Amino acid sequence: METEREISLSRKELSLFFHTLAALLASEISLSICLKSISEEKTSKNLQELAKILNLQIESGLSLSRAMATHTLAFPPFFIKLIGIGESSGYLPILCQEIAEIIDSQIQLQKSVVKSLTYPCTVLSLASFLLPLPSLFQGASLSSYLSHNLYPLFLLGILFALSKTSLKANPTARSYLLDIGYSLPSPPIPFVGKLLQDFDSIRFLKVFSLCTKTGMQADYAAKLSIAALQSSLTRKKMEEIPNKIRQGHSPAQLLSSMKMLDWEVLSLLSTGEKTGKIEENYLLAARHIQKKSQARLDAALALLAPFCLLIAGGFIGVKIIGAYSKIFSGTL
Repeated sequence: METEREISLSRKELSLFFHTLAALLASEISLSICLKSISEEKTSKNLQELAKILNLQIESGLSLSRAMATHTLAFPPFFIKLIGIGESSGYLPILCQEIAEIIDSQIQLQKSVVKSLTYPCTVLSLASFLLPLPSLFQGASLSSYLSHNLYPLFLLGILFALSKTSLKANPTARSYLLDIGYSLPSPPIPFVGKLLQDFDSIRFLKVFSLCTKTGMQADYAAKLSIAALQSSLTRKKMEEIPNKIRQGHSPAQLLSSMKMLDWEVLSLLSTGEKTGKIEENYLLAARHIQKKSQARLDAALALLAPFCLLIAGGFIGVKIIGAYSKIFSGTL
């Protein structure tokens, strides 16, 4: 079924969609009625329209995952694969809830970064705009002042907005930037590479746990978990894991040889495999990494604002010293 336009959803809308769908499905309501209910909620026009189209596609005979696959701007391929697993295994409500939690963690991360950067960036912008004001009293025209100070900030804002839109619509570009982050040497930015690696480890362990819970074979669960990773470097590093699992190696042994996880996490994975509680222990391991990476991120963001303010203070100090040196030299 063709639609008049491609519908895209924000992360907030996507989270609301999967949270609502998970809650309704858990109440044993039919999928068609769930989607009809979402389409009637007064949330967002895009979400209402998309739910209505999905409902029509399902009533025409498509499965939910196949219907979602026709809306590439709204649903990432990874989420569509998880929905397909949920349909075939009977764990659709659980997987919808897990997808919603993944999106919520992304939203929370974005809010933390934006909150930490807002104040220092505002100070830097005001400093770069206001400090050259004395040039107006030295004969500079207003248009010259604006062109040298306001217009660059305006163009920088436009470039930022365009790059954000482009990255949202281009998964390849996002993957490339993540690869750059993974490749950063430790001395300049010690936490970036490790933090990005932790995010992929969390996603791998969560997806592997969910897949094994549905009764999926470990090699295929590992293949799907690797496909869910955001960095192509990590995917390439782990691409042989499914084949080695088929040869008789345990996932915990393979992950241990890759030196991506600390001993506490590896101990949880090994214990889960020995006791037959793979899905529980893999999920516990993912939560353990998530807790540690969140603490690491909070510490980094706490240092970010003072660092930016220090730069702004240095910039302001240089400007003030320059102005006073002109006063004392009699050239102002």
